[in-house]
Amino acid sequence: MCKGKVIVGCVLIWMCAAIVVQPVCGLARPDMKNARIDKLTEEDFLIFKDMPQKALYKEGEIIVKFKESAANKLEAAAVEKPSLSASLDALNNKHKVKKIEPVIKNFKTERERISNLQEKNESALTASEKHLLRRLKRAPKDAKVPDLGRIYKITLGEGLSAAKAAAEYRKNADVEYAELNYIVQTCATPNDPNYSPEQWALNNTGQSYPTPGGGSGSGTADCDIDTPEAWDADTGSSEIIVAVVDTGVDYNHEDLQQNMWFNSDEIAGNGIDDDDNGYIDDVYGYDFCQYLKSSDSDPIDDHGHGTHCAGTIAADGDNGLDITGVSWNSKIMAIKMLSSQGSGWTSDAVPAFYYAANNGADVISNSWGGGGYMQSLQDAIDYAVNQGAIVVAAAGNSNSSTIQYPAGYNNVIAVAATDSNDDKASFSIPPQSYGCKPVDEVIRRRRTGGACNLKCYGRKPVEIY
Repeated sequence: MCKGKVIVGCVLIWMCAAIVVQPVCGLARPDMKNARIDKLTEEDFLIFKDMPQKALYKEGEIIVKFKESAANKLEAAAVEKPSLSASLDALNNKHKVKKIEPVIKNFKTERERISNLQEKNESALTASEKHLLRRLKRAPKDAKVPDLGRIYKITLGEGLSAAKAAAEYRKNADVEYAELNYIVQTCATPNDPNYSPEQWALNNTGQSYPTPGGGSGSGTADCDIDTPEAWDADTGSSEIIVAVVDTGVDYNHEDLQQNMWFNSDEIAGNGIDDDDNGYIDDVYGYDFCQYLKSSDSDPIDDHGHGTHCAGTIAADGDNGLDITGVSWNSKIMAIKMLSSQGSGWTSDAVPAFYYAANNGADVISNSWGGGGYMQSLQDAIDYAVNQGAIVVAAAGNSNSSTIQYPAGYNNVIAVAATDSNDDKASFSIPPQSYGCKPVDEVIRRRRTGGACNLKCYGRKPVEIY
């Protein structure tokens, strides 16, 4: 079998395994009961009709993508609230706008840097630059790269409605879209010491295994993802970089240290952006989380969920420690956009995806969800895919018919969960909720003479190279 296909196959196998061990994922924490949906007018409902009934968002803030003329004025301005156009200035005054700031800084400069790599002499390319160009060959042909530099975060005056402001900005001729900044959360995992000592999802012999709470279960032999068979061909390549967009990653963990992505072009702790990628001291990745905190260069996990996901993907294999990841050697890029509470703003996912794409991630993993559709995040996903990255997300663990984002976006492989009998896990959102049809299947494995089926679905066909 072709080695490249084995590597991608291992990644896809992990996609089907990673969500199996996730229990319930709610759209909102119990202590966040008072959603702002009740304050929307009928007009607002028409505009934000995709927003789930219990979706929560950040009051006093909206996300706006301006059209080019207004965005150029913003880019050239040296003040936080510049004059744009008569109609936009009137809106800004009406909603007592305090600040307008870019979600992605220096977008044009960074795009030029990456574009210029194709003209650079190969002998002068760094290892990371060669990786970017190699991955770019997987990008869809003639793909249009979304202009993420025109997406801005607008801070409103005290007590003003974000929903009403977004509705009014969306109607403005200088605005491409305006939306709310939703709260998203991790797909929760149990805090039980017997959570996953027996990784039946990798190799199921029908054995008994511990379950959360001290019980036990058993399944059907060979209802697994056949990792031993895959490992006979290849145990994973260190050239494959998986960005884990989550609560961060414990890069000091004994079973992850050897498999952490390391930015060799950056000098740790010197306070300088050595590689000119726009981020200072981003050695293992970056912390984009601004939920009850400020972002910084240290993506260490202060929750645990991101480290759990990273271990499922690429815990060091065959080393006599803890567990083994599906890929024994792939590199984990730590990207933090969720807080120590497991919550975060969707707007922080936009620069997270942008960073992952620009720094060489082959796969971008997301085991979180909530809120409603945001065009800004769809733009960020499209940007990553158009750079050759593969985006994967948990379909959701609420066993409902409601689409969860980011799994519901185009160009995302949404992964539902199966149990140890290869049936849909009781907690998993079924593929039908995403409107899947046979043509949308990414992987289908049927076993002759048995009832075991393993399916991974995307909302639309996704090409895998």
